[in-house]
Amino acid sequence: AITGLIGGIAAFLPIPGLSGIVSFINTVIRLSLTYVDEIILGYNIRINSNSPFETARQGVVLYAQNGKHMIKNAVWLAVIMWGVSFVIFLLMLAPAAAILWVMPGQLAGWAFMLAIVFAWAFKAAFIEPFAIASLMQVYFEAIEGQVPNPEWDNRLAEASSKFRELR
Repeated sequence: AITGLIGGIAAFLPIPGLSGIVSFINTVIRLSLTYVDEIILGYNIRINSNSPFETARQGVVLYAQNGKHMIKNAVWLAVIMWGVSFVIFLLMLAPAAAILWVMPGQLAGWAFMLAIVFAWAFKAAFIEPFAIASLMQVYFEAIEGQVPNPEWDNRLAEASSKFRELR
């Protein structure tokens, strides 16, 4: 919902380059929030919980307590992921062009699209799992020795009916 709101506002503002900034902000939001479920599942597995819902609640509270740290890490991961994805795209242009060189003619223009598909597949298969593992490592280091703060627990319960169901 937040990413849609940001994109909607940016669509109405005629500022050059704003779409790139909005795309980066959405990537940071996506990285810091999309993988929360994987991180909490990893937390449950790591502590070998007998009560997964209670542990999930505690894990979410710990995530919220360390939100600034997690967002800072997500910013760096977004920069790294975009950079690596661009480099992979450039590297994929050569094989895509070679494949299409074998089939000359009007298909030659598809080398660019084929490189995008190759780079996207590489990103989904290798870069995103690396991002999840990186976020988990940062999360586990950040929460080491911490206990869930009841104040954060109450804040989250007030903000989300789904979180209240975990209580």
